Amino acid sequence: MGELDEELGTEKEFKDIWCEISNKWCHPDGIMDTLMERAKDKNLPSWTFMIPMKYNKEDLRDIEELREYVSRFRELLGLIIKKYNTSI
Repeated sequence: MGELDEELGTEKEFKDIWCEISNKWCHPDGIMDTLMERAKDKNLPSWTFMIPMKYNKEDLRDIEELREYVSRFRELLGLIIKKYNTSI
């Protein structure tokens, strides 16, 4: 990831976003950390349940965080595609 950031001139953005998404949304530790934090507030996110549920107002924080990650990732992916297209 560091080499990719260096080549794209993005400092450590790509590596940082990869680590953040991986740690918070993919690895069980990150998911459990979120659940434990929300459990302290006695407000588990509705996405923790296996049955179809409507999202509630409290879930907007998690959805907004994920939206930010996706948005940042898309910008970086756009840089990669642009770089690739100019190199061929």
